[in-house]
Amino acid sequence: MSVGSGQHSGGLCVFRETHRFMKPFPKGLPAILVCLLIAVGAQGQDVIQTLYRYLDQAAQDHQFNGNILLAQDGKIVYKRSYGYKDISNQVPLDDSSRFALASISKTFTGVAVLQLMEKGKLKLDDTYSKYFSAFPYKAITIRQLLSHTSGLPDDIFDSLVAHHPDSIFTNADDLPAIEEYAKTRSLLFTPGERWSYSSFGYQLLADLVAKLSHEPFPVYLKKHVFIPAGMPSTYVQTSLAQAKEPHRTIDYIYNNHYEMKLQLADTLPEKREWAYNLSGGVGAGNVVSTTGDLLRYDQALYAGVLLKPATLQLAYTPVKTNNGKDNQAANGTSYGLGWFRFQDTTRGWIVMHSGSAPGVVTLLARNISRHQTFIVLSNVAYDLSMYRDILAIINDKQIEYRKSLGFLFARDLYRQGIDYAVAHLDLLKGDTAQYTLREDQFERVALEFSRDYWHGQNFALQTYQLMTLLYPKDAHIYRLYADLLSTGRVRNKEAAALLYKRAQELDSAHNR
Repeated sequence: MSVGSGQHSGGLCVFRETHRFMKPFPKGLPAILVCLLIAVGAQGQDVIQTLYRYLDQAAQDHQFNGNILLAQDGKIVYKRSYGYKDISNQVPLDDSSRFALASISKTFTGVAVLQLMEKGKLKLDDTYSKYFSAFPYKAITIRQLLSHTSGLPDDIFDSLVAHHPDSIFTNADDLPAIEEYAKTRSLLFTPGERWSYSSFGYQLLADLVAKLSHEPFPVYLKKHVFIPAGMPSTYVQTSLAQAKEPHRTIDYIYNNHYEMKLQLADTLPEKREWAYNLSGGVGAGNVVSTTGDLLRYDQALYAGVLLKPATLQLAYTPVKTNNGKDNQAANGTSYGLGWFRFQDTTRGWIVMHSGSAPGVVTLLARNISRHQTFIVLSNVAYDLSMYRDILAIINDKQIEYRKSLGFLFARDLYRQGIDYAVAHLDLLKGDTAQYTLREDQFERVALEFSRDYWHGQNFALQTYQLMTLLYPKDAHIYRLYADLLSTGRVRNKEAAALLYKRAQELDSAHNR
């Protein structure tokens, strides 16, 4: 079932476990985990125990495949591998498995920019156009690019991809792309007015690092970040060929939640732009690493190896918008210079960055008040509600994993028909300790069914029928139901008209 070993090191219990086959543990926590909880102390016990239990149950439900590492004061207190780096050939994950980090990469770009600031090469309130005169949006500053308050959108390359679908775009295309974009498009808002995530802004920052350092960005990171931090397994991917190197994980996506068949993430047509056309860019993503190397990075930041303490304090501090208030990012956070920070500091200063790409979900969270480190790397895309739960657990909330009744209903409907699916749902919906009944998950499977024009749209209609009973006050559901009856394979314009009318009535009642 699993193999594990425990030992004492520096007063802490160190535990390593490889969970290859997703089979459940015996009831209760392993003795070695109890040992490490005692060693960590009361402050971290609940977080580690809750996270352990949550991910174990998620893996058993085929909702997590990846590596996790938890550390206290730089010492590993728990690390574990769930599942496989190559599922087709049943090659298990291990400590050497290298994952694409997706947007955790932005923290390294932030470090690089701040290193150049410390050397006097730039000032944060310099405009970007000071260094690139052709940059069309003259008011945007380096600080605004670092904090996602620039107003830059993330669809800069869309028209280029549409016209050149077989091309891979690199950072050399950044300025030509933004110059062309600016001819017909404005910023999303006045720079500094509010927060809006922009990966393209971080590609521009990589271009800035390369220009001021006179080194290609991947070379700069290796020389000034990865080597000083002692990260031998970390690199910047600059070619799709690197995805085939022996230690790299293969990235997967479930095709839908009713068949649950794993597909290679880079073969899905809807992911092609991200996985292929935009795969040549650096600065916003494309750093590849391991859980062990990320812990070394974490410790190098604490030790002042990469940045001075005052600079790190600046990086973790939320950037204020033009109204003088902290920017409002996502999930109860604000954004500093390359780092999210939880606004609730009652449990300490928690700074973090997550990442998401086709087949990849990652998280690096650091409670810098308690010197705790949480690293979660996955090579199978999972439901984002899980990611929000993990964040809540790290922020000391007691969250238990619960299976999705929406996803279970979809599988029942597909395999055994509507009568069984409804009966099974009715039987389980009262068990709120083990199952969750969430509208967004029902909506997701309805949309997945609707994409299958010939075989799935009847199932989508049945799902919408149920949703109108479960959520009778939601105009959005009536509208989606009506849209499918208007444009889908099975059309009923009279019924669609009644549903549109009901949606209007609900909207009017809501706006009174």
